[in-house]
Amino acid sequence: MNDPYDLLIGHAEAWAAKTKRPLDADLLGTALSIRDTQDRIPGTAWPAGSADYLMTTRWPGHGPLGVPDVEELVATLDTFWRFLRATGRMASGSADPRDLTREARRAIPEMRERCADPGAFGAAKSMQAYGEEIGITLEDASSVEEVQQRLQQIMDSWNALSTEERRERAPGPPGAGSVASRELSAFANAVLSGPGPYGAPPGLRVVDDEEDDEALPMQDHGVVAAQLRATGFVQMVLRLVEWVGPQGRAATKTGVLRPADAREAIAALDLDGWMRSVWGEEPPVWRSAGDHSGLDRLFLSAVSADLLEVRGTKVVVGRPWPEDPRQQVMAGMLLLAGVRRRAEWDRVFDSLLGLMLGMIFGDLTTWKRARQWWRSAPTNVWSVERISREEGGADLVDLSGRMSDEHFDRMVAYWSDTGLWREQRGKIRATELGIDFTRVMVQLEELDDETYEETLDDE
Repeated sequence: MNDPYDLLIGHAEAWAAKTKRPLDADLLGTALSIRDTQDRIPGTAWPAGSADYLMTTRWPGHGPLGVPDVEELVATLDTFWRFLRATGRMASGSADPRDLTREARRAIPEMRERCADPGAFGAAKSMQAYGEEIGITLEDASSVEEVQQRLQQIMDSWNALSTEERRERAPGPPGAGSVASRELSAFANAVLSGPGPYGAPPGLRVVDDEEDDEALPMQDHGVVAAQLRATGFVQMVLRLVEWVGPQGRAATKTGVLRPADAREAIAALDLDGWMRSVWGEEPPVWRSAGDHSGLDRLFLSAVSADLLEVRGTKVVVGRPWPEDPRQQVMAGMLLLAGVRRRAEWDRVFDSLLGLMLGMIFGDLTTWKRARQWWRSAPTNVWSVERISREEGGADLVDLSGRMSDEHFDRMVAYWSDTGLWREQRGKIRATELGIDFTRVMVQLEELDDETYEETLDDE
């Protein structure tokens, strides 16, 4: 063991020996390392649901290849949780050790199944498994250089596969190792580690390279976390997770709720009402749950943040909402990035980034000014300025103005429950949450396909 938990594990081993309880230091070290590396959750924090999440999601996705001695792991964790409680090291908000042990025992069959299922593997583990398949192992490498050399051989072989073969072997479905989850995690991790690149849209103050580090400063995690928890959007996502419940719900082969369950969720959360408020009309008839933007907006975001997982023909509750403010910010960024993905499909995203940058750096301090800015924005297909210059005709210019305003107002309604801005006395301004998510949006806009592929390879 060479991780920061050496001392804690050493104390746990001594306590286990004294109380004559089983404890495998290697299994415990692996469990704590996985949680710390993947979720930045301290080894002393074990809220309800965290044992199941470790065993059925994180370990299968990011632990060692093969199926561990699951019974021994549960016995080790039981001893460790008792040690934490007995010595006063258990973090506040953690579940009772007996409840955690019962939770872990219930997860034993599923852990065995998922540890043997390549579809549950994360990107790095998938590459390692592929290497073993072609006869290249990392286990007996004698140096860092040799590990890197073997990894390069694995990647060369992987890249030589056809596109169809790579897709078949690529990690999925949603949850640990899913393409969408890894993509959003990579972006959010990069963003939350500090300021990112910035480029102002036309018409706003341009920040030069020397100002990049101060352009979008990282906000206080405690403030952003509190703002996230207060948003109607996050509360609705958590209500959806609660509705799914411990029993789970039925899913289709395409990874969305089955129609009967979808209708129940839509009614329980009044998502038709949300649709009417945003679109100004009755919700359209839908066949697949993914066609209902009110439901899919919440569902896609919850899956992106691993709060829900699709496992075969079932939707189940994933990781618990974190206790740590920094982790809450991470989860919130993933949720909002999920909204962005759905908003692109609904065509209510293209004006958001410019609006947020205008609030932060420009003079978009009222809805009137913001609406007027959008009327002439280059990315606006109904740009009044462009149509009056290129097309001419008062009727067409008038129509473009109405269409532009309608699009802008719909975008505002679509995002109004996310807490990205606040309105006081007729003035609008970005919240700390809005500033942090603007950094995420800038990263998502500026990372092209090649960079995205490199990000996946680096994992």
